[in-house]
Amino acid sequence: MTDFNEKTLNRVADAIEAASCPNREGPFGLYDYTRYLNEGSTKPHCVRDFRDPKSDTWGDIIHCTDDPNEAQDVYNQLTRQHIAAAAIKAMIQQNKK
Repeated sequence: MTDFNEKTLNRVADAIEAASCPNREGPFGLYDYTRYLNEGSTKPHCVRDFRDPKSDTWGDIIHCTDDPNEAQDVYNQLTRQHIAAAAIKAMIQQNKK
């Protein structure tokens, strides 16, 4: 196992925490619009993008399906990738210093 210094570990941990979007549901939202199919999709199970509240695309629907399990899988995978990317970026930035 590679040992990392405390500064690096804290930087990566901070990035992971921020990417998890504390104090809100997370970087993505998983919705069931079965009763409300007027939210921009004709398929009821949707994943929406809430990564950057300042973005023009904040809240956009990025995936919809008729299958709730598929929607959950997409939500889980996008969330994992978002958090992993933040951790990798923090490591790269720390190594550039």
